[in-house]
Amino acid sequence: MHSIHTTNLDVAIFQIDLKKAYDCLDWGFLRCVLIKIGLSPRCTNCIMACVDKVNFSILINGHPMKFFRATRGLRQGFSLSPLLFVLAMDCLSLHIKRAVMEEHFQPLMIRKNNSISHSLFIDDILILGMLCCFTWLCLFNILKKFTKAIGL
Repeated sequence: MHSIHTTNLDVAIFQIDLKKAYDCLDWGFLRCVLIKIGLSPRCTNCIMACVDKVNFSILINGHPMKFFRATRGLRQGFSLSPLLFVLAMDCLSLHIKRAVMEEHFQPLMIRKNNSISHSLFIDDILILGMLCCFTWLCLFNILKKFTKAIGL
């Protein structure tokens, strides 16, 4: 922020807070991510069984209702949920990095060979880039594809 202020750079900062992000994660997308990182089909199936083969029941006035299955999302309290969510968010990070490398997105230049394009912390995303219509149109397209793929 100090560099932006002292150099009068034309910069845009975009902050995203993904609400209910755990609840929306698409299982098909998650399966693709697990395969893409090189897990064996057996390991992928085992992890996905922990995610998608779970039954839920709701208590109403102290009485359990019929069991039902979820169709997407990660469970709060499940020990693998944070790791699986980080793997999904890493896909967004990789797409932004690729856009920077291909010079479709101009990151904030801090110094001569030092720039920052984004920072991810669980479900909070901070994106920093030069104020350029082409740059932010590229980001919009990345976010549009990512949110559709992940189920947000």
